[in-house]
Amino acid sequence: SHFGSRSQFAAHNSAASRFGRSEFFQQGTIMEVVRPLSGLPRFFPLSLLLAFSAAVVAAHGSQEAHLPAECDFAVVGGGWAGVYSAFRVAESGRGVCLFEATERIGGRTYSKTFQVGRPGEHFTLDVGAYRFSPDMHLPGDVILKLLQLPVACYEPTCPDAGLDFPPPFHFNYTAPLVRIVDVAGQPAGYVTAIEGLVKRLLASGHGQVFFGERLTDASLPNGSTGGVRLEFGSGRAVIANNVMLNLPRSSLLGLPTLRAQTSERIVKAQECVKFDLPSDMFKPGQKMSLGRSLTKAYAFYDEAWWHTRLNKTVGQWPENAFIPVNTSQGIPIGIHFNDGPVHCDKPLVGCRGFLEVFYSTAEETFFEDLRPDPQHPAGVLTSSDDPSGKLSRLHAAVMEATGPLWKETAAS
Repeated sequence: SHFGSRSQFAAHNSAASRFGRSEFFQQGTIMEVVRPLSGLPRFFPLSLLLAFSAAVVAAHGSQEAHLPAECDFAVVGGGWAGVYSAFRVAESGRGVCLFEATERIGGRTYSKTFQVGRPGEHFTLDVGAYRFSPDMHLPGDVILKLLQLPVACYEPTCPDAGLDFPPPFHFNYTAPLVRIVDVAGQPAGYVTAIEGLVKRLLASGHGQVFFGERLTDASLPNGSTGGVRLEFGSGRAVIANNVMLNLPRSSLLGLPTLRAQTSERIVKAQECVKFDLPSDMFKPGQKMSLGRSLTKAYAFYDEAWWHTRLNKTVGQWPENAFIPVNTSQGIPIGIHFNDGPVHCDKPLVGCRGFLEVFYSTAEETFFEDLRPDPQHPAGVLTSSDDPSGKLSRLHAAVMEATGPLWKETAAS
């Protein structure tokens, strides 16, 4: 993601294998809509709501059952940086151990496939990182040259990447932003690239991957140990000659011995967090708030009405959807029409799919509170367990926010 943690709603497939795609990572929310009602604009009740706050996706391969006493090179954290580093070490012929705290791989990249819509159909959503510019040598070179994965422009018109970000945001790349797709041109999931690296890591014969091993402490070498001592929540320890810690700030600062062995100046630098939002970045009367997380939300509709009724297949609503519209339901709405995957029988006909209804740091609790806890960021709400009518409220908020678009359509 270009913005860090976020949140989303999406349909959840609990049958995913332990090392197949699974849930975990940035804050997100997805809502599924089935059974349209008569009349406008109240059709399409929502039947499923999912919220995510962090994404990590499972790797293909076999989990190691026992930790080794020693590793030449140890990488802690199975996100992009950790997996790529471990891959490069293994590629050089050296042995490497990759430790991941969860049962999944991907870090802040979370791709999830949902079996919704018509029988046999599936839709893949990215809750975490989801697009890149080929100008970015990492991950661009890995995806396009090493793994040779198919990609398609994120925006159908393939604009300059710098133009894709609405003011006041700025992006220092020019090649159009793209995302990984499948043979049908539908989003395949950004984690596909990380899974590809893990496959190569395991196939090299020089790499091992250990899941469910949360690092609890690390200590630098002293007179009695020749390497870095890594201690895990399982109570086991590993000595490594070389270590890379690919961890979030809070996890890194939470390693007591390593923190005590680190100079005060470096610790203070690691603790420093400042978000600077100059008021002159925004138009008069426009304001961006920073909530507790970056949250992303989708709604699934059996009829993708933004295609079939409004002919809206590209663009945002409002103009800068990152600054959402406040509604009388108390639910902020910011729509990106071409973000979620949509299947159509033919253009604008027989369409069903996911609509991104929120992606922002705006202060809100409707989407974010669906997550069970920070370590399990995917929250699910279905029509069968929605006694307070949250799904209906969300749909009402979406219809209210898009009211001007319905008026334009009726006028034309």
